[in-house]
Amino acid sequence: MTTVLPLAEPLTDKLVELFTGPLRDVRFPDADLERLTRAIEEAEAAHRAVVQAELALGAAREALADKREAVTKQCARSLAYARVYAADRPELLATLDDLASPTPAPSRGRRAKTVAAPAAVPDGARPGRGSKRAAETARDHVAEAVDAAE
Repeated sequence: MTTVLPLAEPLTDKLVELFTGPLRDVRFPDADLERLTRAIEEAEAAHRAVVQAELALGAAREALADKREAVTKQCARSLAYARVYAADRPELLATLDDLASPTPAPSRGRRAKTVAAPAAVPDGARPGRGSKRAAETARDHVAEAVDAAE
């Protein structure tokens, strides 16, 4: 019998081997081949249930992403039609323009940073440029945080 539990596999396989070999006729209180194999089978069933749940969750996340994309496309289409309709209605057009313009993220109550005077820049240096790798790493961390929040 080979188990699907990666952490317990060596121990369980060896114990099953012992209980089917030299210990096959030995009975301990709450410890024999029947109870051991039942516990292993129950753990394997629980493991399979977790794997299935994770697969279902992945599929559900993909479906959610597809639905969000469909909503975004529908909003864009609806906004385009509404703008055509509002072409001769300035108030409505202004409202639609407000909807379409990006809104700033809500403030978290932090104080604005004080900006220091720019330092002298050596010849050939490009001021205000960060490391491309640092920007990519930061972007990856944000993407991971967003994925984890979903």
